[in-house]
Amino acid sequence: MEPKPTMTPDEIEAHFTLDELFVSRTDERGVIQSGNPVFVRVSGYPLEKLLGSPHNIIRHPDMPKTVFKLFWDTLKSGQPIVAYVKNRSIDGKPYWVLACAFPIDGGFLSIRIKPTSSILGQIKSLYSEIAKEEKIKGIPAAAKLLEQKLAEMGFNTYFDFMSHAAAAEIKARDEGLAANQKQAAPEQKYGETHFLAKEFDEMNRVCVDRAKDFQSLLLKLEEYAGIDSYIGTRISTITQATNRLEALAVNMSISSHRLGSKGATLSVVASTFKTAAKEVLKIVEDLKKQLSPVVEELRPVRLNLMISRLQSEMLAFFTKEIRDFSSKYAVRAIPHLKDIQNDTTILIDQISIYFKKNIEQLDRILVVLDEMRDRLLKGKAALQSLDVIRLGGRLESAFEKSTEEAFGPYVQEMLQFVDVIGKPIMEVLLLVEGSKRFFTLSKNEIRRNLSALLILELRRNRIAYLEPNKEDAA
Repeated sequence: MEPKPTMTPDEIEAHFTLDELFVSRTDERGVIQSGNPVFVRVSGYPLEKLLGSPHNIIRHPDMPKTVFKLFWDTLKSGQPIVAYVKNRSIDGKPYWVLACAFPIDGGFLSIRIKPTSSILGQIKSLYSEIAKEEKIKGIPAAAKLLEQKLAEMGFNTYFDFMSHAAAAEIKARDEGLAANQKQAAPEQKYGETHFLAKEFDEMNRVCVDRAKDFQSLLLKLEEYAGIDSYIGTRISTITQATNRLEALAVNMSISSHRLGSKGATLSVVASTFKTAAKEVLKIVEDLKKQLSPVVEELRPVRLNLMISRLQSEMLAFFTKEIRDFSSKYAVRAIPHLKDIQNDTTILIDQISIYFKKNIEQLDRILVVLDEMRDRLLKGKAALQSLDVIRLGGRLESAFEKSTEEAFGPYVQEMLQFVDVIGKPIMEVLLLVEGSKRFFTLSKNEIRRNLSALLILELRRNRIAYLEPNKEDAA
């Protein structure tokens, strides 16, 4: 018999499926405090070995230290982070995850999903380059190379990249799960722990609904990803048109002087039109300044919504894991039940924290959008004034043929100017008003989810109350 071809451990990836999620919690030093059954199974380590060990027990040697430094520096600064990570199981098998980690009281919590988007291929190549740079020139040089490579990929900062990557992986995962969706399994019989299983099922339903709500918001929010480009282009159009007006006003003034007394009124028209146009330009410049805060607030809103989505889905997965355990054992017999309860409570608290963050950020965006709307309405009023002035100039120039011949082309150019700046002002106004409606609805939706979370917490407390009264299974 021919020997079967063998593969090195590094060529055989540790298996986990698209629907499975990892969670682990560490203290502030990165020492593992808890981990869910998927984390334990894929790592290959017994839970007892993982608990109390540094999280780098599963680090793969291919992972650039530069990325881990960025990862931990960001967490220690109090901010969440998303990163692709290559880990290694106890028997040397590699496995890639997209890790979403965030600070909690006394440490950090990390949720991981299986990455399946096309970005993973780019990251594997990028990490290889970064690791080589580390060995030759050290971590500072490798960090600069990382920035350079991300810029070449079209990202100004790592924050922009991780927001894009998280959105791409969530989308790819959702599409993969939808494609692999199978017929629902028949209802399980839970026997002695049935009353708790129903509680967990209801918690699971609430969490799944929250995850769906947030994914819906995320998809709608993607429509606003290019808001800065959309408004910026239109502001540029208005600015260029208004700057050209100065030359027009000078030429109008020269022509009116040549007409002598006949052009006196038209000289006033030219001067008034120029003043009104400058007012429009001032309004537009103020809009440009306001656009930056909106874009800056939108960036964390998008990321925080994705984190809320993953947290809600992880909590749903968590309740399913506990429920599945409870179908086999009495709940008090589940290994490390206290850790699982703690992590459930932490996740509920964290979802609540990120809900409130989202509401606060949306409130700030709505304030700026209100100010932008007020300025745009002023711009619209100023534009109407320009049109009135233009009509006055047209009437004045129509009294005599010589005046009409000299001033007519300028009146036509004034009309073009009003049209050129009028359209983008109305487009931006419509976008701002639409954005206000969307973000107000989003805020209300998050508030509704926050209320649902309170119900979830009550159910969790009910389970915690009932568990001690249940006798262990024989």
